[in-house]
Amino acid sequence: MRSTQKMLVLMLNLVALSSVQVGSAQDQTKIDNAESAAIRQVVDGFMSNFNAHDPHAISAWFTEDSDYINGGGIATHSRTGIEEHYGMLFSGSLKNGQRTAVVVKSIRFLNPELAAVDISYDLGSVNPDGSLGPVHKGLYNWILVKQGGHWLIEILHEINIGSGSPPPPPK
Repeated sequence: MRSTQKMLVLMLNLVALSSVQVGSAQDQTKIDNAESAAIRQVVDGFMSNFNAHDPHAISAWFTEDSDYINGGGIATHSRTGIEEHYGMLFSGSLKNGQRTAVVVKSIRFLNPELAAVDISYDLGSVNPDGSLGPVHKGLYNWILVKQGGHWLIEILHEINIGSGSPPPPPK
C-alpha cells in the first residue's frame, strides 16, 4: 500500500510539474509573439520611412551607436551618420527607390532583449523618363536590441542579391 501511495504522489508531482512547464512554455510563446509583432512594426516603419525618402525618420529606428553596412560595402556608424548617409542616397542613387515585396524571413531571439532578423525585399526605381527601372533583390540582416521598451536596430547589414528583371533578349 505504501508503495502505491508513493507512486501516486510521484505521478501527481509529475503531472503538476508538467503543467507548470506547459504554462511556462505558453507564457513564453505569448511573449515571443508579442515581441515578434513589435519587431515586425519596426520593419514596417523602417520600410515606410525608406519609401517616403525620410532619412531622419529612418535614423530614429537605430541605436545611437549603431552600425550599418550597405549593399555596396560602405560602413556607417552612429544614428547621425546613418541619417547623413541616407540623405545622400535619397538625393542621388535612391532618389526614386522603393522597397516592395518585403518579407520577414526569420526572427530569432538571442535573449529577451536581443534579436536577429532576416528580411528580403525588392528595390525598384523610376527612371528619369518615368519608366520603371529594373528590380533588384536584396536581403537585410539586422540585430535589434530592446532599449527603453522599444526595439531598435543595433547592426544592419544589407546584401544585394541581384536583379529580378529578366535578362535582355540576345542580339
